[in-house]
Amino acid sequence: MYLSRLTLDLSHPSTQRALRDCNDMHRNLMRALPKRDSDALRAEESLLYRLLTVQGRPSLYVTSRSLPDWSLVAGVDLWQGTAPVSFDNLHEKLSLGQKLRFNLITSPTKKERRESKLSARVFLRDENERLDWLKNKADKHGFSILRVVEKEQRHIHGIRQGAQIDYTGIVFDGELAIMDIDAFWIAYTNGIGPGKAYGLGMLMIGRI
Repeated sequence: MYLSRLTLDLSHPSTQRALRDCNDMHRNLMRALPKRDSDALRAEESLLYRLLTVQGRPSLYVTSRSLPDWSLVAGVDLWQGTAPVSFDNLHEKLSLGQKLRFNLITSPTKKERRESKLSARVFLRDENERLDWLKNKADKHGFSILRVVEKEQRHIHGIRQGAQIDYTGIVFDGELAIMDIDAFWIAYTNGIGPGKAYGLGMLMIGRI
């Protein structure tokens, strides 16, 4: 797995479009990866990204299985010229009971049946429901929540094949403890929750 940190050229039309449309951002980032004939390329690559503001400017953290070539993507540059970094050895440094800081933007949802009998994902508007959702995800993905607060909400929009994309993301910040190393690693490399192609789901961790 590789981690890239990128800066964005806000004057570039490609960057401006990508910041307005999460599907356009997804397409741009995929251009850095090897070509494959597969509709599931994002999932195969476990491509995740997180849009952050650093010193007043937007920047991106991107993870992928293959080594990306960012020269193929207009409007982005490697942060201070730093090359993508392999973090596969991080798995060996994880331990049971290890406590870590975490920050995660994800969209807590539940499925509801509609009159058409087709289910649809509905954003959880109650804070307690959202926290329960996160704790359930944690149990599934091999960690427990020690402390967590909601920092903010973000609205993500785009268009894909003529259909509107809309997500409400919640930024969770807190501390966790690893209960199952392999399950936690899968969550760390594959993301948590829906909308992983559109800037949601990346679990960012650090030492306490």
